[in-house]
Amino acid sequence: MSSITLQPVVGTALYCHYPTQSEPQRCFIALDPRSGRLWAGFDGEISGATLVESLNWYEWSISPMAETVANALLESIVPHAEVLLEYGLVHDDDCSPYECEDRWRDEYLDEICDCSGYVAIRTIDELVHDAETDTDSHLQASTAEAWLWDEVATIKEQLLAGQTVSNLYRVYQGDGSDEDRMYINDLREWLEQLESEVKDR
Repeated sequence: MSSITLQPVVGTALYCHYPTQSEPQRCFIALDPRSGRLWAGFDGEISGATLVESLNWYEWSISPMAETVANALLESIVPHAEVLLEYGLVHDDDCSPYECEDRWRDEYLDEICDCSGYVAIRTIDELVHDAETDTDSHLQASTAEAWLWDEVATIKEQLLAGQTVSNLYRVYQGDGSDEDRMYINDLREWLEQLESEVKDR
């Protein structure tokens, strides 16, 4: 059986929202059949262009997820990914995984891959779909002013007492865990603004 190397998600690693964009970057789960690496990440390309490296991966799109949820999903995929690499379509120079994935999902899928590989990829599809429909597991985003409006006085007192913006950022930024999924888009800038107000007193 092929070996899978799982790379876990840490914190809010699946949340990236560029200031010029209206939505967070697209996230995905990927499996590299050459190395057996299985991981989750986000697409750093604003244009939505396909990265050349991703032509060698199997990929499933997901929403930004909390750390614990994303890692549980990756763990559930591992045994099926092992089967997929063991019994899936053999890749060569004439068929990259990206191209083969499209072929696997068409009406002739069962004719071009082993039955076990077919079951494995369909099972992974279902696991990802189930996780996607559980919107409570997705990372949420807000502005600092909206999320921390009732903490302004406390934060200013901490700044006056010598607390740094960096330390306060670590305190108030969500860590991406299932219990703390809120990601504040402009937290550092907002804290710096409060620091400036305190200094101008």
